[in-house]
Amino acid sequence: MKKNILFVFLFLILGIAVIGGATYFINNGKFEKNSHVTLPKEHFETGDAMYVGYEFSWKGSGYPTLQQVEFIKKDGKPLTQEDGFQIVAFIDETTDGNVIGSADEETVNASGLKERLVPINNYKLTSDTFRMVLQVHYDGDRATDDISDMKITYKKFGVTKTETIPFEGILHEKE
Repeated sequence: MKKNILFVFLFLILGIAVIGGATYFINNGKFEKNSHVTLPKEHFETGDAMYVGYEFSWKGSGYPTLQQVEFIKKDGKPLTQEDGFQIVAFIDETTDGNVIGSADEETVNASGLKERLVPINNYKLTSDTFRMVLQVHYDGDRATDDISDMKITYKKFGVTKTETIPFEGILHEKE
């Protein structure tokens, strides 16, 4: 009888340790935005898209698979097309050092930079740092830049998670 109790006790301890370890690895990790670029509204006067690149890092165990990126306004609501912005997120798989900081659509297309942009949906990170490029269409006649946060949805070890990080907006006013 004592052996059965000891066996059950050890089995419970092992089970708790496995569950605790799995929970730690699933929940361990966060994104950090290491750079930020803003553009004057005048860059959008042609109606063409602008491409804006940001450096990010992943701090944690394992590498997540990015699902989507949303932008949150200062009032806590998600940014929509009705707010004057259309933003599509890509991963820049550059290895040659020729990265997009900010560029208009014509330049990105003419230089061949667009071909190396990969849609963010289901993108599996393979390193601790990555570059996200936003294709931004802006209708300056009816919008203000009130973006305050970026919400990243990702999967890690099969579990869908979200993280909200500060994002200071895309436009800046002339001084």
